[in-house]
Amino acid sequence: SGTTINPWDNWQDTVDAKPPGATFCIKSGIHRMQEVTPKSNDTFIGESGAIMNGSKILTGWTKSGSDWVVSGQTQGPGELKGIGKCWSNSPRCNYPNELFTNNKRLVHVASRSELASGKWFFDYGADKIYMRDDPRNSKIETSVTSFAFYGQGADYVTIKGLTIEKYASPIQKGAIVGYNASHNWTVEHNEIRYTQGSSIRGGCGWKITKNYLHHMGQIGLVGACSNLVVEGNEIAYNDTNYVDPSWEGGGTKFIWTGGLVLRGNYVHDNLGPGLW
Repeated sequence: SGTTINPWDNWQDTVDAKPPGATFCIKSGIHRMQEVTPKSNDTFIGESGAIMNGSKILTGWTKSGSDWVVSGQTQGPGELKGIGKCWSNSPRCNYPNELFTNNKRLVHVASRSELASGKWFFDYGADKIYMRDDPRNSKIETSVTSFAFYGQGADYVTIKGLTIEKYASPIQKGAIVGYNASHNWTVEHNEIRYTQGSSIRGGCGWKITKNYLHHMGQIGLVGACSNLVVEGNEIAYNDTNYVDPSWEGGGTKFIWTGGLVLRGNYVHDNLGPGLW
C-alpha cells in the first residue's frame, strides 16, 4: 500500500514529494547511486532482490603501457580522515573510493608504480583510474556515492529488507548514518556489504536487529549515542582494507554510549576487535 520506488526512479525526489510518515516499497533490481535523506516516520521496505548500489560501472578502458586506464573520473576522493592508520599493504585504506572486479575488492595503492595484479590506483589530479588486470570481459565498478541513508534530524525511520553495497562512505561513517540528531531508527533484516567505512553509524535509541553486516572496508558497525539495541546481527569479515585495528578497524565500536544492549549477535572473523 506504500509508494513504489523502481530501479529507475530518483529516491530523493520520490521522498520529497511525500509528507513525513510515508511508506516506500522498493522494487527488486539494482538501484544504483541513490542517496536519500528521509523524513521523520518514513519507512523503506525492500522487496526480495532490492539492491542499493553506490557504485558506477566503468567502461571505456584503454591500454597504457602495462596498465589499463579509464579517464573522466571526476568524483574525487571525497572526505578523507587523515588520522586513520593504514597497514603498509593497504596505503590508501582511508580513501572512500574503491574498485571491484566481478564483486572482488581490489587494493588501492598510492602510486601507479605500485600497481600489480589485484591492485588499482586513482590519479585524482588527472581524473584517471588505473589497474593492471585486463578489465575486458569483466564487470568493473567503482564506489562513488557516499551514503545510502543520511539522517538530518529525522526520527523514527525504518529501513528493512534491503541489500546495500559498494558505497564510498568516509572512514568512521557508514552507508546508513544518523548521528545524534536522528533518533529511534529501526534498521532490520538488511544485508550491508562492500562499503568502505562502516555499514551503519547508529544514533540515540536506534534498534539494529537481524542484519548481516560484512566485508566493510573499515569496521562493521559504529554506535555513537545512548540507548542503542544491537540484537541478532551477524557481523563478520570486516576491515578488509586493513585499517589498523589499534586505531579503529574490526567488528564494532561503541562510543559516547550509555544504556547499550548487545544481545545474540554472531561476531566473527573480523580483522580487529569484534566488540569494542
